[in-house]
Amino acid sequence: MIDAVTALAAVEVAGHLGATTIATTRTPAKKERLLKAGAAHVIVTSEEDVVERTKAFTGGRGADLVFDAIAGEGVRKLSDATAAGGAIVIYGALDTKETPFPL
Repeated sequence: MIDAVTALAAVEVAGHLGATTIATTRTPAKKERLLKAGAAHVIVTSEEDVVERTKAFTGGRGADLVFDAIAGEGVRKLSDATAAGGAIVIYGALDTKETPFPL
């Protein structure tokens, strides 16, 4: 995920713009903080499937816009969780593994 300050700011700004935000975190410890920041939904990726949960939260559609600071192999799952015509913005490379481009 992205650093905590950036993640929280993104959730707050998106919420103020009227977006339904779905945040992800690897550990349950951060879930409550993201909910308090205004995330409508939080997926704990160590316990839940990001594709399945995203589709459930969006009525099967997928996310229209995905921000990812991790990159790496996880981009494949994020692309599966993205709606047709949606976009993924990768702005970091915290994963040391290769990112599968083109998708």
